[in-house]
Formats: sequence, structure tokens, C-alpha cells
Amino acid sequence: MPPNELCNAYDAAASNSNACKPIHKPPEPETCTEQQLTKELHIAPMLNYSTREFRQLLRILSKRAVVWTEMVVDDTIRHCKPSNLDEFLGYDAEQHPIICQIGGNSPAACGDATGVVLDTYGYDEVNLNIDCPSERVSGKREFGAVLMTKARLAVEIVKEMQLRSKSEEADAADVNSPSSRVSIKCRIGVDDLDDLEFAAGFIRTLHPVCRRFYLHARKCVLKGLMNARQNRSVPPLN
Repeated sequence: MPPNELCNAYDAAASNSNACKPIHKPPEPETCTEQQLTKELHIAPMLNYSTREFRQLLRILSKRAVVWTEMVVDDTIRHCKPSNLDEFLGYDAEQHPIICQIGGNSPAACGDATGVVLDTYGYDEVNLNIDCPSERVSGKREFGAVLMTKARLAVEIVKEMQLRSKSEEADAADVNSPSSRVSIKCRIGVDDLDDLEFAAGFIRTLHPVCRRFYLHARKCVLKGLMNARQNRSVPPLN
């Protein structure tokens, strides 16, 4: 398979006008080059670290970095009492641009969660976790990285998320065009499905419903490891 296959899939995703549109407009000091102004720095979600307080510290350190929440499970958002939701979704106004990452495998539940995240809390973007390899997430709950092996289900989930993102989408002239406020974070492979064709095929399948992809640039192993932490070293990076 030609080595540029994956790049071609990325280029296809970027062909839409919303594809690589920055989720915020950074300041424009005269000393910045055009390339610097359009480049985004994201602080990826980290369990037990990407708290409200940690994000506030990051914002003090950088006004332009895009900060992320920890993954919030769709059912938590869907069933939590409104008075308690701030514990999971609350943030300070200075933290924009900010992305909320959700996890789940139910189109309806992820759609409802998207509505709350974007409409009620005003996040700049909502991201679907197709990245987490833990047994509790990808095993028992069957979401996270395992959804890379269930691309059709992932499509249905993102479709519902897109529908719920439209209510406040100011620049959605075409209601059939995927919103840039909905994105996916995934791996480059799962278990033995780790070649370029698999990764490119996954992106091609999701491309009609999603224009923003964030890649954790290593595969994950869902079967045969003692714990999810081993995915940080197995397989070893070249």
C-alpha cells in the first residue's frame, strides 16, 4: 500500500471549508507570522489532571493554547442533576478556547450530552473519545478505542452529535454540512489492525459526518495486556 494513503485521507478531510478552521481567533500581534497565527497547540485530556484548576493554570501560561476537559461519560451528563453538572462541566470564562471530551457508545446519549455541552455550557467544541484503551472503557462499557473497530456505530454516534450541534451553530449555512464544533480523537491502530489502510479507512468512513480528527499517534492494545498503563510502552515506539 502506498505510504501516502493516510495523508490522502487527511487531505480529503481537510478539503471542506470547515475542516481545519481554528476553533478560536488568536490575537494578532505584529511579531507573529501567518503560520504561527493559524497553528493550534492543544493540551490533550488527561485523567485526574485536566481539572478546572489545572486548565486555569494552563491559561495563565498561554492565552492561545486550546485546553481540554477530562473525558466525561455521556450518561453522567445525561442523568446528572443540573445542580451537580458544574462538577463535571464547569469552567472559567478565561479558559476559552476549550474543548469538552465525551465518551459513550449510544447515539442518543451522546447526542443529548452534546446539546448540554454546546448549548448549556457554551464549549467551543465537543470531542468524541475513540482513544481510551482501558478495560473499563473499551472492555466492559465498549466505547473509547474499541469504536475504531466499530466504525459504523461511530458514524451513527457522530451523526446524532452533529444534529445536536446545529442549534447554536452560527456559521452553518448548510445544515447538511458537518459542524466544525464536533470532532473525534482516535488512535492510529488497535491490536493487529495497525496498518495505514486501517487508519485511512476509518477516517474515510467517518469523513462524511466529521471534519476534525485528532490522532494519538500510536496504536493501542486492547487484548493481552495486564493493564491500560502498558499502552504507554507497548508496543515500544521506534
